[in-house]
This record gives sequence, C-alpha cells and structure tokens, in this order.
Amino acid sequence: MVQPGTGIIFDSPYNTYFAGATVTGRVQIVLNKPKKLRGILFEVSGCANVKWSEELTRQVDGRTESYTVSYYAQEEYFKMKYYCIGGHEQDTVILPPGTHVYPFSIVLPPNLPSSFEGMYGTIRYIAKFTFERPWKFNQETKTAFTVVSPYDLNRFPNLLTPVKVQQEKYFCCGCCRSGPLTAVLMVPKTGYVCGERIPIIAEIDNASSYDISSITVKFQQFTSFYSQHPCRQIKTDVKVFERMKLGTVKLHESKSWNQMLLIPPLPPSSLGFCSIIDSEYQLFLEVTVGGFHISLKTTLPITIGTIPVTNENHLRDNASAPPDYDTAMGIPAGVSAPVPSFGENEAFSVKSIADDTDGDHSEAKGYTPSYPTYNFGYNG
Repeated sequence: MVQPGTGIIFDSPYNTYFAGATVTGRVQIVLNKPKKLRGILFEVSGCANVKWSEELTRQVDGRTESYTVSYYAQEEYFKMKYYCIGGHEQDTVILPPGTHVYPFSIVLPPNLPSSFEGMYGTIRYIAKFTFERPWKFNQETKTAFTVVSPYDLNRFPNLLTPVKVQQEKYFCCGCCRSGPLTAVLMVPKTGYVCGERIPIIAEIDNASSYDISSITVKFQQFTSFYSQHPCRQIKTDVKVFERMKLGTVKLHESKSWNQMLLIPPLPPSSLGFCSIIDSEYQLFLEVTVGGFHISLKTTLPITIGTIPVTNENHLRDNASAPPDYDTAMGIPAGVSAPVPSFGENEAFSVKSIADDTDGDHSEAKGYTPSYPTYNFGYNG
C-alpha cells in the first residue's frame, strides 16, 4: 500500500514560481508491498474557473415559481502530461516495495495570470499524478502551487505621484442647507509591494450641523467575476484586509490623522492574462453621520506590484513626488532592490482543491498561495 511520504515535492521551498520559470521537483511514491499498475501519469495544468448560482423567480400559469441558474466560465492556460512509467493499454507494471522517485521539470508559459483564490472564482495551477490501475479505479493525488505574474513598478513612474481624493456632502434641514462635510484622503504614492507601508493622511472638516459618529479607513480588495454561460453576468466581492477606526468629529470641528498601513502578502493588482476575473485594491474612507443620514464615502486606488521601485530618486523627479518621500515611508537609507521572501495570507486559504472532476479515489489537500513579500527594515 501507499505509505506516508508519497506525494509531489517541489524544489521551491515556497511552492511558488514566476510565470516563465521552470518548475522542478519530484513525484515520490513509498510502498510497503508491491503495487500493480498500467502506468503513472503526471500532469501539470493551469486554468481559471468562475462559478456561482442565483435563485430567481418566474411566472408560470399565474403563479410564482422559483428556479436556480448556475453561472460559470473557464479559461485554460496550459496543460502538460506524460507517463513516469507505463502508459500503454497493454502495459502492466509492478512496483516493488520501497521508495520510487520520478523527477520532473516543466517550463511555464510566460503569459500566465497570478494564482488567485476568490469567493466566486479561482486561478489555480495544479500538479497531479495518477495511478492507472487495471480493473480498478484510478487513484489520483494532486497538489496546487503558486504562480506569480511579475508586475514591475519601475515601469510605471506615475505610480509615485502623490494622490489626494476629496468628497463633500451637504445636509438639508427644512428649507436650510448646512455647511459642507469635507473628507480628504491622501497618500504619497499609489504603487507598493507587499511588506511596504502605506502612509495615509485623512482629514475631516465638519462644517455641517451634525456630529460625525465614526470615521473608518479600510484597505480592501474589490474583485469582479465574469460568467460566460448561460450568459455574461458579473458578480463582485469585497475582501477587507485592514480596518482602522479613526475617531469622531463634533459639528463645526476639523481633525486629521496620520496612519501607517503594512501591506500583507497579496496577489498583484493586475491578474494580467485572465479575462474572467479582475481584481483591484482600494483605500476606502467612510464617514458616518449621526442620525439617519447617508454616510460619506470615497475610495483611492492602490496598485500592488511584485518588483519594487529600485531608483526612487530618479522616478520621483519624473513623477514630481514629494522630496521627503523616503522619510515619510520610513525606508532606511541605501536600501534598494531587496530580495523578496514569500508569504502566505490566510484570507486566501482553501481547505481542499478538489473540484467537480474529482472522484472518491482522489486526494486533494488544502492550499494557501504564497506571494512575494519584502523586508524594508522598518522599526516598530
């Protein structure tokens, strides 16, 4: 029988590879007694899947009837397979007890989107081996690995430009209109990598006649999923990674806050070569007014890359970024082109990578993707 130690082992300690890289590793099989096979099939594939269902109603013979519509889409990026041993219909292979190792080396296509785990869709890269057995059900074992599409911030100097968004709201009471409630959100740039800090300035000028009961800044991911069948529909999801409660503001008062937000391991902003899932990051400011008034809301886009800016002085001049940028960011002098590690984020964990094609004889474990993360040597 198959023993512990059997599985797919990648040479990368993080099971993570950039698009266009070579994936290397081995299929390792440990047996305590002989195993009769037709062959061992090894496959590596990458695809995106979107799926959700909605309950709808319709009128049938004058009565309301409920029905379910399943929306779905799929994109396949590549698929490679070969036999480690056997593979012909007439083959019969008997593996003796012990450890059997079959190395593999697969070159990934360069135009791949980054791995992604979402509420209504995924971009997944799978390595799988199958025991093809005569007169018995095949046994499958599959493992997910992470692919990252490079996103070089050095190619986009406009991402170093300071950005300020401002929103105003007036309140009416009878025939009178109060002064405006003004909310401002500012950052010194909009392009970052994981492990970097975002310095955030929030300003509230409450010239209205109402107290502000709460001010919240969220760092969130806004994702759109697109179906292809039975028709094109869009499903959206918001995932919040950081929520900062800033405080309150009395009527006719003004306040400002300076906050630092550390970016956790995340997939890059651009999923690139995927047309059925689109994801972006935002700073979201919400100002809640006392009573029954609608909150004031505004968003500021943030771009997450995989390769940090390596010559910020040069790009800063071109982009007219503020001269004290390094001080604002808290990046130590002389730090440039740091080497990333790879970090996991439990927000993207899945308990199993099993799908509708897997049977009772398939083994599909859980998975958490890893993304490039940099250590800038922040203190505190």
